[in-house]
Amino acid sequence: MPHCAIYKSLTAEFLDDFYSGEGTPIDDAYTIAEQLLQAHQHQSLSATTAELNSTNRLATDVGNPQDFENFWLSDKSQLAGKEVDRVLRHGYAEAIRIGRQEYPAPVPIETFWITGAGPDFELHICKGKHRITVFMLIPNARRYGSTRSEATSFIVRAGGLRDDDAMPLHDGPPPIVKIQVSGRKTPQS
Repeated sequence: MPHCAIYKSLTAEFLDDFYSGEGTPIDDAYTIAEQLLQAHQHQSLSATTAELNSTNRLATDVGNPQDFENFWLSDKSQLAGKEVDRVLRHGYAEAIRIGRQEYPAPVPIETFWITGAGPDFELHICKGKHRITVFMLIPNARRYGSTRSEATSFIVRAGGLRDDDAMPLHDGPPPIVKIQVSGRKTPQS
């Protein structure tokens, strides 16, 4: 079984910022998202990305519509047949609905990517005490991790030094290693 990794990407960080309530009140962010999803309901989500780019809400280095279409949404992508567009559209609509209707006031939404957890593309929505957490399960169609995100994530596991940048934490059988899977690489962090 491939290794699973949980981490942030630039896109996850954009979504976290957008739904945080810091730059835009959360209820307003929910309304903007609902309007975008409604306006582009008969188009690919790459049209939503293009609109976010044109209004300067999303930098093109974070959300390039053509890259999004090519890697995630097209019938020729690595995720073809996984219903990515529909799962994302309905999953975030449900997270917004929960965040707006099931709390006394709208709450932030935080997103994590998880690779290698299974063969299907899925969104898992966790209604927490103070926020909604969305776990985006991505089939192991890519190497895990992000070197451009601000958030830094690590895996600690038992096993050998199978990854080039695994750092031993304990050498007893089996060794315990730490591997950085997101964030800018730091020397032996």
